[in-house]
Amino acid sequence: MDFLLAFGVTFILSFVLVPVALAFARSFCLYVVVRERQCVVFELFGKVRWVADEPGLHYPWIHMGPFAALVPFFGHRRAVDLRQDQAYLRSQPVNSEEGAPMGIGVWYEMYVSDPIAYLYKNADPRGSLRANVSNATVRCLSNMKLERMLEERHGMSQVVREEVSHKSQDWGYKTGSVYIRKVHFRDAGMISQIEQKVVNRLRQVTAAIQQDGANRVNVIRSAAEREASTEFAKAAAMRPNIVGAALGAVSRDRELCDALFDVLEAQNLLRNQQLRVTVIPSGGSLLSQLEAEQFVAEILEPIGTKKVVAAENFRFGRGRKGDVGLLRSLGIEVVDVPLVEGVSSSRIRELLGAGEMREAADLLGRPHELEGTVVSGDQRGGTLGFPTANLAVERHLLVPTYGIYAGAALGGRAAISIGVNPHYGGSERRIEAFLLDFEGDLYGQELRIELWERLRDERAFGSEEDLVRQIALDVEATRAAVRPS
Repeated sequence: MDFLLAFGVTFILSFVLVPVALAFARSFCLYVVVRERQCVVFELFGKVRWVADEPGLHYPWIHMGPFAALVPFFGHRRAVDLRQDQAYLRSQPVNSEEGAPMGIGVWYEMYVSDPIAYLYKNADPRGSLRANVSNATVRCLSNMKLERMLEERHGMSQVVREEVSHKSQDWGYKTGSVYIRKVHFRDAGMISQIEQKVVNRLRQVTAAIQQDGANRVNVIRSAAEREASTEFAKAAAMRPNIVGAALGAVSRDRELCDALFDVLEAQNLLRNQQLRVTVIPSGGSLLSQLEAEQFVAEILEPIGTKKVVAAENFRFGRGRKGDVGLLRSLGIEVVDVPLVEGVSSSRIRELLGAGEMREAADLLGRPHELEGTVVSGDQRGGTLGFPTANLAVERHLLVPTYGIYAGAALGGRAAISIGVNPHYGGSERRIEAFLLDFEGDLYGQELRIELWERLRDERAFGSEEDLVRQIALDVEATRAAVRPS
């Protein structure tokens, strides 16, 4: 009975009376809790009595005296968020020097640096800052040459930031980064005119081709030749469409496409009458049954093997009976490779598969690299302000696990995405690299990238603004990344 009584009293004190007492104390300003990146402003009779801007537990009575008891009745207690915030302005209207109507997308960061000015100098400081950024963009970037407007976004960003920064402080804000993310044609009528010009030009070229064809037909004298020429022309016109449709269907199936081109390459090789082909079965079931001496006589010698590079623990043949000593006894030169404790290709593949890039670099003696050809992608990166190089790599290359990586390419830093792009519902693996501070065209060129560090998993976002914000954080993390030694 005593235990139940003590339990009931403790429960009431802990979960009822103590919370009520603390709520009463907060309501009468006996204490206040200030969180990280926050401040609390106490206002009484139209005056600011105290600003609590240090995180922790504070006692207003110590700083304001008896005035603290009057704040709940005659004043206000306002909490101000001091954390960094971001905003994006879409399609701000400007005109180029040539008169082309353009749209500018501006992304900017800001945080409250003066809580008193933020609360009392402007009824809507965030809206005023947004209007100021918009006006500065239109005022500073209008009448620029179209070529500069499309290519020099970094310089344009600096101009807008210098214009906005000193004015934002009047409303208690401090402006961080300002970046021109997107420059595009705004006038649908102008785009339609450009399209119409292209269509007209195509019509002119088509008419010229038709006229040339008519002239050639006139040369044919007999009806039989004319009829035969017509049929041949129809066949020649249909063949590219048929072949193109077939290749298009084949290209959608990656395995079928690779198999087709492997067969075509083999046919091209077999046209050489002097070619000698040695067929080695796949799967290893037949090879694993060969004795070590048979493996040398039937596999290595027919392909002209002179040297074998291997370590002392190398084994081959049925039952793993063959070793480097047997190779030497059969007249094959062996180049010894010293064993390194703890280093193996299996361990490196395991680390890369887990995204442990620094540990893999320690074993490799360098960062892991991927090399391939830059091909055309979905063109989304440019519209978001982060144009990427879409890398097509050979099938045999070891690609690490999906995620976002910090790395390097062409002597500069690069933020790299490996995965299926779940934000847009992708299913095909893509390797895309955003080269920091790089401008140029890489399509069709060979590109080698280094992978330094895995930053995070790939994931879908609630909106494109959230995606752009996260990419910006990934870029900053890439700038701060350190290359594995």
